[in-house]
Amino acid sequence: MLAATAVGLATRRTRARGFFYGSATFVTGLMVLVLVDQRWPDAPIAVSQYVPAVIATVVVGAGAYLWTYRGLAPRTLPPNPVSVPQAVRGAMCVAVATLLAALLPLPDQRLTPVSVGPPYSGTATQIVPSGWVQLSSVDYDWPRAYFRQGSVLRRQMLRAEGPNPEWDRLLRPRTVAVQTLQVRRVGSFAVYPTESMYALGKSRVSPKEYVDLGRGVTAEYFTVVDDNLLLTWSLLSFVWTRSDTVAQRVSLLTVDNHELDAPFPQPEPNTVANARTLMRVLLRGNGTVEDTDPEYKDRSMLIEVGRELVEAQWQGE
Repeated sequence: MLAATAVGLATRRTRARGFFYGSATFVTGLMVLVLVDQRWPDAPIAVSQYVPAVIATVVVGAGAYLWTYRGLAPRTLPPNPVSVPQAVRGAMCVAVATLLAALLPLPDQRLTPVSVGPPYSGTATQIVPSGWVQLSSVDYDWPRAYFRQGSVLRRQMLRAEGPNPEWDRLLRPRTVAVQTLQVRRVGSFAVYPTESMYALGKSRVSPKEYVDLGRGVTAEYFTVVDDNLLLTWSLLSFVWTRSDTVAQRVSLLTVDNHELDAPFPQPEPNTVANARTLMRVLLRGNGTVEDTDPEYKDRSMLIEVGRELVEAQWQGE
């Protein structure tokens, strides 16, 4: 889109000409992107970002130059009136702006640390730790459009075999959703962080905490006050690599409704919800999306289950 817009503006002697060359750039880049995705699915993500845009810009830009300035099209306007000193001053301004942008530090994205996991077992299913039983398992197919073909998103619903008074005063067995997003490149998780997998348009998120789960695994923990589900849910998430071509983000979710049929937040594509959240932040500030006084109800429980889950994968291997 950026390359098509740039080419359209650069060739816009008339509106029709700018629209034509901009559309040609978009179509050419899209064809190259599809080719790269199908033929080289394991290529670094930078290849998908830059190669289609560069090829489309060079091809369409060269065609526009030859057509306009090399006699293939009738010249209807005078040559560009920009003088050499003006062009030099413009180039210097661009160079200074680029240098300043390169020197300014980027904000901390607070991404989940990447750990080294056990050897890949051939499946995205996590081994259930002792003391827990799996109730169900379901796969979601929409992540393939976000993380390429071969991506897997699997949710396992686990329930404790017995009650724990520290987790529930009414001695109800707790339920935990274990969600595994498996992709080929760990860099994909930086594009779509953990919280981007849920519709948080009417929710308030607490600050993140980082906890140690053993075996060199560091996880992030935060809570979400969900006004849509009218409950608060907690999430513990860690990222590890299982092989050179397999990376997993494992997320453990609990809700403050301890009933056996309590609803859990569902992972779903939420581009529109994220756009609404961005507008809320721009118009009303971060206070509309942040929980400045969170209650970490299930923190100790999730850390304990997370450590058991990590150890179960190593012991299983």
